[in-house]
Amino acid sequence: MSMRTRFEIVGREPDPARKFACRRMIVGPWLSQPEQFPGYNGFVGWSGVTVLKSGRWLVTFNAGYWHASMPVTEAILEDPACRAQFDRHLRMGCPDLESPRGGRTFLMHSDDGGLTWSTPRVIIDTEHTDCHAMIAEMDNGALLCSWYVEDLPDVCVATHMRSHDGGETWGEHRTFSAGARAAGNESALVLSDGTVLHALYGYYRGEEGRSWEAVGIHRSRDHGETWERIAVVGNDDHHMHEQSLAELPDGRIVLISRAHGDIAWSEDGGETWTEPESIGISIYDPHLIVTPDGVLAAFAGSYFGGGLRVTLSPDGGRTWHGPGDHYGYDVDASAYGYNHPILLDDGSVYVIYQSTGGHHTHHARTMALWGVRVKVSPAADGIEMLPARGSPADIGYEAAYDMVVNQDGPASHRAPTRRSAHDDPRLEGDEVFDRHWTRHAVIAPLPRDGWKFRKDRARVGEEKGWARPGIDLDGWHDIRIGDWWDAFGFHHLGTAWYRLEWTVPEEAERYPQRLLAFGAVDGECAVYVDGAFAGAPDHGFDGWETPFEIDVTSQLAPGSSVVIAVKVRNSTGPAGIWRSVKLIAPP
Repeated sequence: MSMRTRFEIVGREPDPARKFACRRMIVGPWLSQPEQFPGYNGFVGWSGVTVLKSGRWLVTFNAGYWHASMPVTEAILEDPACRAQFDRHLRMGCPDLESPRGGRTFLMHSDDGGLTWSTPRVIIDTEHTDCHAMIAEMDNGALLCSWYVEDLPDVCVATHMRSHDGGETWGEHRTFSAGARAAGNESALVLSDGTVLHALYGYYRGEEGRSWEAVGIHRSRDHGETWERIAVVGNDDHHMHEQSLAELPDGRIVLISRAHGDIAWSEDGGETWTEPESIGISIYDPHLIVTPDGVLAAFAGSYFGGGLRVTLSPDGGRTWHGPGDHYGYDVDASAYGYNHPILLDDGSVYVIYQSTGGHHTHHARTMALWGVRVKVSPAADGIEMLPARGSPADIGYEAAYDMVVNQDGPASHRAPTRRSAHDDPRLEGDEVFDRHWTRHAVIAPLPRDGWKFRKDRARVGEEKGWARPGIDLDGWHDIRIGDWWDAFGFHHLGTAWYRLEWTVPEEAERYPQRLLAFGAVDGECAVYVDGAFAGAPDHGFDGWETPFEIDVTSQLAPGSSVVIAVKVRNSTGPAGIWRSVKLIAPP
């Protein structure tokens, strides 16, 4: 059977600004950071999303140091082939670091439709990098997780495991058939009769003894327990990888792949296929979704249009629609195209995708995963952007911003940020006092522990007397000084307060003048003693690492118990009392 395909320009792009209001960050520099491990450099990507029959949402993602976070050690690089491949990665922008076990896979869940998420936990950590883990629920409730393990030089093996308790625990790791390398960002497909198909690309041996990059169709009739390869799709003219399967309303199976939109159909459950043919679009990481209206949607990265786009077919893949010459409708053209979509009960499509490819170190360190909803037109002539839970369009810009940055306390569902003053040894220590106050006497250091912290998003702290003694400390949180507040999980832009109840040492009486010396405060700040303004440095934001002192002779009487409060306001990045504070006396 032959199916001649064509591409038609139909409809127009959605509002290009709408996506920024509708998308929601799920993992990012300040949000849901994975637990630190050797070789982690900020890269998060290759994500997948699944909605279980119970209503629980699952998100998987890979964390590592780069676009391809394979294990790297001095011993591994002694192999010339490993060294040569790693050198190619360095030329592409890979950081030169050691990663003994490479990247690993994390799992998060949400029980409220993606509004809040659990702390990421490791589900796969082998001695290889573990990448592109996708989960599908079988019709008996078992979960099938498939991914690939990767090593230098050019080792890639498709692997799978199963869970019978909703993903809490997982069984043994198993491989598929010989030659099967990876599924890309694609999960297995459960057909209407319960049969499971999985398309895995690899190098499969052809009839003439040659191997080409093609797609192997694997089938399981026992809920993912065992697998057999039943077909290979592709030939010397159509090298196929990063593929996706979908079951059409008439029972046919359709397959699409990178890089030219090569497409094929099967009428017998995947055992035989039409010869692949290109639909004329240049794409990567395509994923097929069949909407309740019967529209076939291919979400993919676009070489022509750029970013993440979706191309629509009203007739099962024979005719394809987009707003321009051979590219799809804009889902998020500002992002990298790797994605994973799922169909929700309301007929909309939820898509998870990554911000960049992490090809350069500065990209990897600021990687983020986003989620957005899309409504596909029943006429296959366009899309409507819908708000993801927790996005600005869903709960308002200020509330959405608060969820990521301005929470009242350290977020229980997020690990603290990696950003710390102690990450850079040049910023540590008390040598700043030795340099700046060489002739001063140190009366006493203020403790690093015992401070309280509260965000002041509405800037009401001064009016409500947050610097005064005896106030209700409900809503305040414990914090240490000597590091930015971000290091303790307080991700915040704006005004915040520190306060410390402290007893002035009796020996302070020996000194006629007493100064509070701050090693540095990042942000504009003001100092109060027992609710009264004591002073403020005049260096503003630019003095983030500048020492300063405040004369508190009249306010810190020897032997008295006082409340020392510091109001800090930042406009970008880390902030807070990130160096120590001491009571000193001039000569």
